[in-house]
Amino acid sequence: MFDRYLWPERRALTDAERGAADGRIARAQTAGTITADQARDRQQRLARAANRGELTAAVAGLGAAPAGLLAVPRVAAALWVALNVVQLIVWAMVSLISWSLDSPWWLWSVLGGAVVVAGIARGVEWTYQLLLAEDRPSPFGGGLRVHA
Repeated sequence: MFDRYLWPERRALTDAERGAADGRIARAQTAGTITADQARDRQQRLARAANRGELTAAVAGLGAAPAGLLAVPRVAAALWVALNVVQLIVWAMVSLISWSLDSPWWLWSVLGGAVVVAGIARGVEWTYQLLLAEDRPSPFGGGLRVHA
């Protein structure tokens, strides 16, 4: 269930993503950013691509979403889990030392953090779709500068 958000580079490609990437490669060749041989190589890699990670590699340097962008939700989730584990341990220690169950104050960061991590994952998905499909330069630098 969470694989879709934590490992977006493993998601299967849609026809729309493949078509947008193919168009990006063709526009880069037309603009002179890459040669015909490089375009053919990238189109062959795109044809073999089964997931988003492979697609990102095929259009690398053409202004598409950088590979690191897809790892952001995983990093955010790991930090959220680590923070909550520490809080749970502290809460358990306080409860053991005081011999009374303190209210579960750590639930605030569990619930709030889940909302933040879900928002980050959704934002990364939107950014990925936007950078892949539109003819605009990547805000991450470099790449194709062709506008429709």
